[in-house]
Amino acid sequence: MSSASDALNKSRLIALPFERGCVDTKPAHRVLVMAAPGDLRFPAEFQDGLTIIQGFRPDFLALQKRGLNVVCSLDQIEGTAAFDIVIVCLSRHRRLNETMLAKAAKVCVDHGAIIAAGSKTDGAGAIRKALSRLTGDLQSMPKHHGLVMWLTVDEAVRTAWDDAFGDRDSVSASGFVTAPGGFSADRIDVGSALLAEHLPADLSGACADFCAGWGYLSIAASERCPALTSLDLFEADWASLKAAETNLSGIAMPRAFHWRDLSSEPVEGRFDVIVMNPPFHTGRAAEPSLGEAIIERASTCLKPGGRLFLVANRQLPYEAVLNSRFRNVRFMAETSIYKVIEAARPAASPQ
Repeated sequence: MSSASDALNKSRLIALPFERGCVDTKPAHRVLVMAAPGDLRFPAEFQDGLTIIQGFRPDFLALQKRGLNVVCSLDQIEGTAAFDIVIVCLSRHRRLNETMLAKAAKVCVDHGAIIAAGSKTDGAGAIRKALSRLTGDLQSMPKHHGLVMWLTVDEAVRTAWDDAFGDRDSVSASGFVTAPGGFSADRIDVGSALLAEHLPADLSGACADFCAGWGYLSIAASERCPALTSLDLFEADWASLKAAETNLSGIAMPRAFHWRDLSSEPVEGRFDVIVMNPPFHTGRAAEPSLGEAIIERASTCLKPGGRLFLVANRQLPYEAVLNSRFRNVRFMAETSIYKVIEAARPAASPQ
């Protein structure tokens, strides 16, 4: 979830083309917003015809709580998609930005408008350069520590954008399918690989992968620990979870995939083993409390003799919450950057 100031600036940027009369909107217009932060402000005239795509569970829940029409994926609406205005909220991830732009062009009607907005750190300047090479009528305006750009869509735009950006969704890393903008989308994460190396080979029973991403730790656990009987993957990013389903399709043991915000939503079931590489930020600043909340959730989801295995950056202060929630805590490995910890025998409280 973005910071309040980032969302406010993005809200102001999106409003500019309408306030200046550069893009027209009517009550009957259908408006699609891609990757809207949970606290993004929308022009009042959008409300009736507004659809939002947001695959990050905390932002999805925040938008849903506001009574807005939000879905987790374009696939849920693509069969009837024909929008007069498509707004793309740019991110820090170029591959994700380009994927969203290609999809925006496909679902926008002829003579409709695409608006893209983001901060300087979102790479908005690079996107403007790329789009300027692909279309002649791109307009833009710098403001509010960022940049908003817009253009009218026709078949030439769709073709050019699809040729330039259309394959970004299918790029894989190290032989695995990954999600644009997701964690470790370009390579196997070094910390996760370190944790995988130190998983005991004799682990057995039901295993959960918290903050599973595209499924690397689940794959590693299934290969390293043959006595495991099931895998449950929990992930807040919808696209990453769908990538994990593809990557684990060849694994024989029972497996389930859960779209959850582990910091705020309860988890059904109890597990013998939990593995995780918890996130420690949602924006740009470190938020150790996020990882602490997920560790607390893990302690309530393990069986009495259950074991948690996690990797984290060395400077993150997780020891206090681990010692308060587990009877046995030990360091399994340390490098100059990471630490691998086992926590066993949870002192669990109800979820």
